[in-house]
Amino acid sequence: IDIATRVAYSVSNALTVDILPLSDDFSIVEMKVPYIFDSKTVSEINLRQKYNLNLIAIVHDGKATGNITPNTMLYSKDSMYICGTNKSITAFQDHLK
Repeated sequence: IDIATRVAYSVSNALTVDILPLSDDFSIVEMKVPYIFDSKTVSEINLRQKYNLNLIAIVHDGKATGNITPNTMLYSKDSMYICGTNKSITAFQDHLK
């Protein structure tokens, strides 16, 4: 994906930091944790069931981890990396607007 497309994607959603397309229809997105997820566990937000997305990493206090459990807490100052179809990612981001 070219830089202009990445910038346009990020500008279209204030929470999106970066996107890494793995194919034409599947991507990894780095985004700020939405305020509605602040102080909630992974099981409470239920990304996989509600949005068909997988949470693959979290950056908290500058430290990244992929060791995510249902009890892992999310905070609005953190970044999260999600992956899924572009359609699912777009629907999730539209839901957050």
